Amino acid sequence: MQPLVSSDGLGTTGPGCTHTSQDGVGGGAADAPLVAHCYLGLGTVYRRTAKREQGHERLTTATTTYREIDMRFWLEHAATEMGA
Repeated sequence: MQPLVSSDGLGTTGPGCTHTSQDGVGGGAADAPLVAHCYLGLGTVYRRTAKREQGHERLTTATTTYREIDMRFWLEHAATEMGA
């Protein structure tokens, strides 16, 4: 298993996340909430720094995942963060 790492050297799973996978993004449906939360966290950090475009990409991934797994509370939270 290899840890998820983005090309910028920061883990795509965000600070504090230790999720690993052989295929690069998530190990299946059971991991989707963890992966979405990590994208939300990293997207939030990026949006509050000079990497706003990367932040938007991560937040878009989080909102898409939350929508797919019907996590409405977190979907609203991610959508609010995107509008910030």
